[in-house]
Amino acid sequence: MNANLSNLLEKPSPPRGGGQRVLVVADDPGDSELLSTTLELAGYRVGTAGTGAEGLTRLTEHPFDLAVWDAVLLSHLTHPPHPPRAAASRPPLLFLTTCDSLHRLVPELGPGEKDYVTKPLRIAEVLARVDVLLRRRRPGRQAALPRYGDLVLDDATCQARRGARPLDLTPAEYRLLRHLL
Repeated sequence: MNANLSNLLEKPSPPRGGGQRVLVVADDPGDSELLSTTLELAGYRVGTAGTGAEGLTRLTEHPFDLAVWDAVLLSHLTHPPHPPRAAASRPPLLFLTTCDSLHRLVPELGPGEKDYVTKPLRIAEVLARVDVLLRRRRPGRQAALPRYGDLVLDDATCQARRGARPLDLTPAEYRLLRHLL
């Protein structure tokens, strides 16, 4: 057996999640199953909901560290039937969307706490976005900020700044800049 292959088999990568709680809210049972299974295998504790109303109820009743929310169910999130929770206690949101529905999603995105991935889902991208959104909630995991000259990227908030001036980047632009650095 190849030595590199045997090293991979002997040393499994540590789970990402460390037991953090993630709520998956998706109306497509296939997406829900794919995401919940993948996130559980990555070390997260996962709850699911099939409707926006059910997702809001779960968020109200249980503490979650992150919510992965299908943008199709976005109307339930912007007009909640329940009183909204305090902003500090709300989990970050990762939206699932198709490219043709991004125009509905853009006003909902805010820096750092909300992000999106497009369908069809790429699991590696979903896991990377989940990790970035949860990084600030994991004590002791904050690494040195990526930088080049006076350009500094903060993965915890998905913000870039040049010196003291913040740069207004979309999530896709931020990821591209991060990849280039």
